[in-house]
Amino acid sequence: MLNPLQNRITQHQRLTDIRIKLLHLHKLLLDTERSRYEQVRGQVSKGELLQLVIHHDQFAWLHRLSELIVQIDQLIHADEPITSEAIAALIADVQIVR
Repeated sequence: MLNPLQNRITQHQRLTDIRIKLLHLHKLLLDTERSRYEQVRGQVSKGELLQLVIHHDQFAWLHRLSELIVQIDQLIHADEPITSEAIAALIADVQIVR
């Protein structure tokens, strides 16, 4: 059985692993969507892409994935220990997004 410190470290590592995978997925999806956008409308700069991601309907479907990554960041940096319930809820949200 893990002591509270070991449990906190394990939960933190689990969230960090999920975060890294989601960031990789987000980048792949964003690159794909950018290519689709640029095929129709021409090349965009990184600054223009950021504005598109925030405001353009074609990129709106990526917002939920971005929100999940932010939720993970908040859990990782919270002062309170990460509960198993919080991780289970997050994983359920990730499964819904896929």
